[in-house]
Amino acid sequence: MTPEPPLIFHYIVKKAYRYLEQCSDHSLLLLCSLWLIGLGWFHYCLPVDMSFFLFYLVPVAIVTWFMRGEWGILFGVISATVWLASDLKLDLGKHLSIHLWNMTVRSIQFAIIVYLLTAFKRAYSLEKTLARFDTLTKTVNRYYFLELLQAQLTVNPQNCVSFTIAYIDLDNFKQINDRFGHQIGDRILQKFAHTIQYHIRSQDIIGRLGGDEFVLLLPHLNAQQAPSFLKRIQDYLTEITTPDHHNITVSIGAATFENFPSSCDEVLDYVDQLMYKVKTSGKNNLLHEIVSH
Repeated sequence: MTPEPPLIFHYIVKKAYRYLEQCSDHSLLLLCSLWLIGLGWFHYCLPVDMSFFLFYLVPVAIVTWFMRGEWGILFGVISATVWLASDLKLDLGKHLSIHLWNMTVRSIQFAIIVYLLTAFKRAYSLEKTLARFDTLTKTVNRYYFLELLQAQLTVNPQNCVSFTIAYIDLDNFKQINDRFGHQIGDRILQKFAHTIQYHIRSQDIIGRLGGDEFVLLLPHLNAQQAPSFLKRIQDYLTEITTPDHHNITVSIGAATFENFPSSCDEVLDYVDQLMYKVKTSGKNNLLHEIVSH
């Protein structure tokens, strides 16, 4: 069994990745250029012929991953040229054409790595998107919504800003599926999600928790604004019709939090219970409460 790398290595890599992720393109270019200048000078001054491929690869990989593949190709060519200068200084009795051939081969090697990194980055981005978003409705999924909600709970106590959570359920959705089929049901869910997305603010977040249950995170929406805002959303949703021209109905449980629970589960459980009260009292209604203690 292969032993795990030391925790300190994971820590350093994680910190370095986060730092590079936050850097601007100009900062990355400057950092990688300084790396190449320093490495090239060290390599040039070294009196022996040694391979520095991995060290030259570092700036190539950084600009490829955090910027674009074109920058990776450029830094690959520059790295191969800087390496050529060190080879020419040592000479080693080789003809110039041999040095140029070595530079060309190194440039191609860097280009291949840039191509592979770009393809991996594209696949990684797609996988990351699929892991965070519901493929049917294009809303965030439960996992990512909880991550965003946790960030909200972490920030709000410091800023003392209230926020509203709304749990929205499409009434009698099982009957729609049974009567018209799952394909029609999926289309209604897509229309449902699109309608909400169209009428909420840019900072608001809609997530699909599963089936016909959606949840809204509404930052900076206070107790006075929330009821009218959510009522408008409900009115827009009830304009959606089934194939037999019947309007759908929705049940909404919502809460404006003026103090901040310690966990996401506590928040969702609270609004879920409010939505359940609407369901048991006849459906097609909105129940909003203020959590201030």
